[in-house]
Amino acid sequence: MTATTETALLRDADKAKSACSEAPPPSETVSTVSALTMHFRRAMASYRKLTKLQVFAIVILLIINVVSGAGQLLTLNKVVAAFPSNGPIINVPFTILTLSSTLTAVITMFCFIVYCIVKRPNLRFVFTLKNLVLSAGLGFTVALNGILIVSATGNVPEILQAFLLSTTVIWTFLFVKLMFGEKRSYKSPLVALSFLLSLAGILVGSASKFTASGMSLNTGLWTLVFAAGLIPGALNGVVSAKFMRDFTIEEPEKKSISKRLLEENDSLIRYGTESAATGSVQVQIPVEAAPTPSKVGTDAATAKFACLAFGSLSQAILMFCLLPASALPWFGTAPNLHVLGEGLVNGYKCTFDALPDCDGALVAFLAFLTTFIVNAVANLWLNYYSPAMTSMVGELTAPFSAVALIAIPALNVRHKAYNVGESVGAVLLITLGSVIYTVWEESTRGGEAAATLAVSPNAEVASDANPAV
Repeated sequence: MTATTETALLRDADKAKSACSEAPPPSETVSTVSALTMHFRRAMASYRKLTKLQVFAIVILLIINVVSGAGQLLTLNKVVAAFPSNGPIINVPFTILTLSSTLTAVITMFCFIVYCIVKRPNLRFVFTLKNLVLSAGLGFTVALNGILIVSATGNVPEILQAFLLSTTVIWTFLFVKLMFGEKRSYKSPLVALSFLLSLAGILVGSASKFTASGMSLNTGLWTLVFAAGLIPGALNGVVSAKFMRDFTIEEPEKKSISKRLLEENDSLIRYGTESAATGSVQVQIPVEAAPTPSKVGTDAATAKFACLAFGSLSQAILMFCLLPASALPWFGTAPNLHVLGEGLVNGYKCTFDALPDCDGALVAFLAFLTTFIVNAVANLWLNYYSPAMTSMVGELTAPFSAVALIAIPALNVRHKAYNVGESVGAVLLITLGSVIYTVWEESTRGGEAAATLAVSPNAEVASDANPAV
């Protein structure tokens, strides 16, 4: 077989592979059903490349995210109910915020230090300005989100809260576009459909709380504060994804010479050419040639661990820095700094059962702290894959909690009435919206994108392969 014939065969094979791997962009007039079918096929083709263990890991992470998020709400109600309504002044919201963020920082930093002692990973990135800036961004966004949302929640009708929560996904889309230079277009009927279904689910779950009463100027201002508080919350997920991806360097896979030769000459071997059979093709490949990375980073596991530890530490510090805002006129929940400090001290004492009528507060708080940390870890791994999908999945938390309260009345410590139809309907609609978005997300990211969730390679956020539909 001549060299010209071999070249022609290889060229034809490459064209065939390209035709199989790159589906042609669909027509602009394609229906939403047809688009969904096409994207579903692409997504399934991508997921078939995963191992059963990787698929299992993805499903478990999604379940943990929803269950731990719902657990946070349920255990938070237990904590609040454990504080006495009469007695010394207790600043309940900020007691929980500051104490949970501080203990989370202590626990995660301790675990990270132990991990570093045992594994001895590359930690040069820790001492960079970029790490300082991103860590500060992680802490500031969470702290600001907590301060604004906690202050505004009691002054905004629940139906408005539910509606505004759905905008978190839109802010996430925007920040992903700006921060990563996302090249896909979100002008897709599937993205719009998934958002509308999630919004419908949120509104259905809050239908019984809707009132036709007018909105006062004060309520309108607090609604703006609540809406503004959602922006740093959305930004936090994108910043965490940037931290992990920017500091992750994919480690080279160690392969034998024979395996590398087979990979390099796959086309020749497949067509049974004489050159491959006789070994006349000479390929110079070092056995374990380590690449020279162009950025300071570390392995994927260390990057995720560092993101959680440094983000938690920064959050605890900045939470206390922003705390005096709670004593501002109109905005704050305390008349002055003295009362604010007194309420916090009493709250800490009550949490650790050091005040009368606080029995059970410590157990309830430890349960809340556990769900808080588990949810933070699950969110972290999902944010690395897709911050937008994490936001949509997170919207299941409230209706899932309502279903749990209906199924297990003992958890309903506030004795609120929940409608079964509304709660189940909300779960179904939001789940459907999340599934549709996940299908679109996966089918437009390229073939190997799904594996990033389980094996965490240094994958890019944007993909040029498939246009949005």
